[in-house]
Amino acid sequence: MNSDKFKKDIDSLEVPITKLDKIIQEEMRKERVMKKSIFHFSKPVKFSFLVIAALLIFFFSTSKNHNNEAIVNEDQTNLLISDVIEYDNVTELINNSDLIVRARVTSQELESIQIDSLNSDDMMYIVSEVKTIDTYKGQPSETETIKQLNETTDNNSYTLKEDEEYLLFLEVYEDVPASLISNQVFIINDDNVVSHQGDISFTLKEFSDNIKGN
Repeated sequence: MNSDKFKKDIDSLEVPITKLDKIIQEEMRKERVMKKSIFHFSKPVKFSFLVIAALLIFFFSTSKNHNNEAIVNEDQTNLLISDVIEYDNVTELINNSDLIVRARVTSQELESIQIDSLNSDDMMYIVSEVKTIDTYKGQPSETETIKQLNETTDNNSYTLKEDEEYLLFLEVYEDVPASLISNQVFIINDDNVVSHQGDISFTLKEFSDNIKGN
């Protein structure tokens, strides 16, 4: 074999390691392009993603606020309907009342009253007018008007009755009739005072002495 011709043929061939290096470089370039396409969004894609995320956050935030408002409104309604606070003794009743009177119910009527200015729905109340016999606490007045909800889900509630005499522990307002401070109603029979539930009883003299002690 002619040695010169062999060398010339060898020189005309591409060295295998050089070709391999080119292949490796090309593959690395393709890999970089692929990573860029996966992890770097175009501007329109980024914008769409942000809009969707914002809408999801708004939806869940609104839903949560709505649920909280529903819970608050339900609690306020239950408080109005049942007047759930009850007291264990006479001293607590005295301390938490704006006005305490001995009075007799002279008339009653149904009346629509709006209590909360934020709530457009009026509520139906039984409004009792009472004639004051004695005033134990608060500003004396010949008559008072007292409201009680016409509808209640509380079996322990008691509605004032015409011609009955009561010892009334009241919360007073400027623009609407007074309210009982709890659903406990104290009925007077001669000198004895008994809650309609029967759990508290005392005499008017004992009560008068208690008031003086406070």
